[in-house]
Amino acid sequence: MLKIPHDLARVSRRQTPSGIDLDVLPAGPAGLAGPIAQDELVRRLREQLARAGLGDPEIGLRVVSTLDRQPDSGKLSRFVPLGAR
Repeated sequence: MLKIPHDLARVSRRQTPSGIDLDVLPAGPAGLAGPIAQDELVRRLREQLARAGLGDPEIGLRVVSTLDRQPDSGKLSRFVPLGAR
């Protein structure tokens, strides 16, 4: 399981063949303020995936103001596995 910092309000994860894409909704005004925090998050996630056995993982990260919801239930799409798109 990927460890996501507590200062993020919500995260949506999409598995990719070579890593993961994340949509990140900051918790508040501090949230992910600036590129240093984003770079650090990507570095830590890359390390976690590498330790789990994924060679040279690619991490995509977008800071968003809203997250997609499932059309049928209205629930947040927190994890989208590979092939489920």
